[in-house]
Amino acid sequence: MKQEIYKTNISDARWYAYDVPGNLGWIAYLVGLIRIFVNRPAFLEIPAVLVLSVCAVLPALLMLTGIGELIHLIHERIRKQDRILPKWQLHLGFGALTLGGLTGMILSAAAIIVSISHGMKLGACGELLTMSLGSLLCFVFAGLLYRGYKRQRPEGETMTIHEFGKGNPRTVVLIHPSLVRWDYFEYVIPLMEQNYHLVIPALPGYDPDRQSEFTSIEEIADELADWLLANGHPEIDCIYGCSMGGSIVIRFLADGRVKTRSAVIDGGITPYQLPWIATRFIALRDYLMIAMGKLGGIKLLEKAFATDEYSAEDLQYIADVLHSLSRKTIWRTFDSCNNYPMPEPMEIACEHIEYWYAQAEAKERAWDIAYVKKHFPQAAFRALENVGHGGLAPLQPERLAAGLESAMSHGLPEFDT
Repeated sequence: MKQEIYKTNISDARWYAYDVPGNLGWIAYLVGLIRIFVNRPAFLEIPAVLVLSVCAVLPALLMLTGIGELIHLIHERIRKQDRILPKWQLHLGFGALTLGGLTGMILSAAAIIVSISHGMKLGACGELLTMSLGSLLCFVFAGLLYRGYKRQRPEGETMTIHEFGKGNPRTVVLIHPSLVRWDYFEYVIPLMEQNYHLVIPALPGYDPDRQSEFTSIEEIADELADWLLANGHPEIDCIYGCSMGGSIVIRFLADGRVKTRSAVIDGGITPYQLPWIATRFIALRDYLMIAMGKLGGIKLLEKAFATDEYSAEDLQYIADVLHSLSRKTIWRTFDSCNNYPMPEPMEIACEHIEYWYAQAEAKERAWDIAYVKKHFPQAAFRALENVGHGGLAPLQPERLAAGLESAMSHGLPEFDT
């Protein structure tokens, strides 16, 4: 099995802005912990605090594990070669530091709360305060460094790309949402392949023809651009993506590697502007919902997709896809869709962008609409009636095809009322 390699592209200034307070954090935590067992302050007489203080040794061990692993990288750091790490070294280094900071923060904060509830003054909990602040710094800044590393695509690894109407001069890229496969567009293909060259990637983790795991929004957008450039398509007429596919379109446009004349983002998910820890809970919630969907089968799907008239065959298709997805692909899908990074600064050169959303999901898409308005000021917005999230391709393919043709002509679509 090939070793997975991770790389970070953060600037030197940002690296040191994270590295220095992160190191001060784990040092402060260890100093506070050592002082507890050397000075034996009064709060140790509280049994619960004593237990929490003993448990606080575990985060210290995690931090030392991380530092011990990263010490081996000092000579690489001088040559900036620590910006590229194998997966195991990344997890044992920055991963262990991040986890140690998180657990240390929880335990020390709990010990402070218990101490105060037993009549101790905050000033008497100096060691615990030092540990709490130190672990917070360690968690935040080691976590920022850890999060900055992204998996690198092994040389020769490519997505499966399906093409239709190859002889046509105008190229349209179609990117499917999560929980379906590339054949999500099976009813759209015959409507467009006579006039357009359709490029439809089978996204990693959702490809029935090869074993793979979902990677990330930014990696897929980059790989798609690689394929288009390598196959003689430095310019395309339109790119369309639904939901997760819309996220890929957003990142693809921001990268700007392929000249794109028009783009349609259909209910696309934009990156959450929330603290990293909050996004973990959101990703966990989404992951558990899908895991329940795998267990619930058709009956649960009938309730989940009640806004559209899906047939039993359509629901069975979704259930089959769900059962084929690995836990890693499900986790990465939601984690990446919620948190994919965007390049700074962004210069969007696409001539015409439209953001579509179902009228029934306007509230759910409010966050995404606001993000697109801010970062894609040239975008036009279309509220679609009589359709649910992602319902155009399987249920109203003629409407989708007409909308794409309208977007390519920069006209007002006739299907938004």
